Amino acid sequence: MRRGAWGVALFSLLAACSFLPDAPVTVELPALPACWKPLAAEAGCLLRYWDPAGAEQAVRLEAWQSGAPVAVCRGANSPVLAYPVLATEGGGASPGALRPAGGLYPLALQADGGQTRLVLRWEDGPAATVVAELLRSGMDTSLFNGARLTQELRRKEDPWAVDLAGVETAIAAGVFNAYAIDPLPARDASVRLGPGRWCTESPFRAAVPAAADGSVALSGISLGMHTLFSGTGSHVSVEVAETGVTVFPLGSLTPPPLPHVRQ
Repeated sequence: MRRGAWGVALFSLLAACSFLPDAPVTVELPALPACWKPLAAEAGCLLRYWDPAGAEQAVRLEAWQSGAPVAVCRGANSPVLAYPVLATEGGGASPGALRPAGGLYPLALQADGGQTRLVLRWEDGPAATVVAELLRSGMDTSLFNGARLTQELRRKEDPWAVDLAGVETAIAAGVFNAYAIDPLPARDASVRLGPGRWCTESPFRAAVPAAADGSVALSGISLGMHTLFSGTGSHVSVEVAETGVTVFPLGSLTPPPLPHVRQ
């Protein structure tokens, strides 16, 4: 997007939000994936959204539960994201180790028994994340087909394994279509993490039991950084590269790499 268009885009967002009713809507969250429940069921939730004045907001909930009233921007394609908070992410740490559920206003609205709810879904977390990034860059996101974006990403087995940065670029350039959705490079990998069942930051990947030697087989995992969790609460950062896998202590800003596990 051209820098000179930033002010116009921001004005468009403010205009879309500011002059519409700002009564809160009730946010409904999806159930946590089974392998995440020991990690996040009681730890809480961070809601991120844009308010009627066009400002990004963050609201911390004490538990992962539905019913929070949120005054969102009433413009088209207004994103709402719900991040599960890990018990280890207390003390002011910024949640984000687990991928969020999401939805776009007004597409995610559902009426039931006279009550209107904003229903967030795991399948729509990637789409809402893309729109949030575009909003932060200054784009007027009401000008593209948000329904098409959500529909296309829902078709993917794991939409977090999609090149979402490429999707953002295509939308910003006005050339988004199904052919702009490419998978991230991926590979099979194995990493020795210890006993237990291990899950990743994506709600779409099933938990994987460790072998007798503590190794965990990651089938078709995308290249890049991942966070792996065990049912007992152990968690590590893992970088998957073409040449091997590196395990880092979670939370370290400049983590010393442990030995590579090469295939």
